[in-house]
Amino acid sequence: MVLAYSEGDVFSFQGENIVYSAKRQIEYENKDLDVCIFWDNNDKLITGTYTVDIFTDGVLIGTTKFNIKNNLETDTGKALLLRR
Repeated sequence: MVLAYSEGDVFSFQGENIVYSAKRQIEYENKDLDVCIFWDNNDKLITGTYTVDIFTDGVLIGTTKFNIKNNLETDTGKALLLRR
């Protein structure tokens, strides 16, 4: 399951169209940089393991997983803070 903002939010990766949840342009200058990507979600997040894949210029540069232990229902967006 991909948590997508809309059905039109896709990009090409290894010949496949991949649906994404959020994107942000980042100006990297060869030094540590805290990045926060906000994602508006109005749906219930069910208990389970979620995977975050990070891409740049069509290349997968990072993957992480996190667990939601209890169903989470909210009317506010989620924020993911990525640190190097």
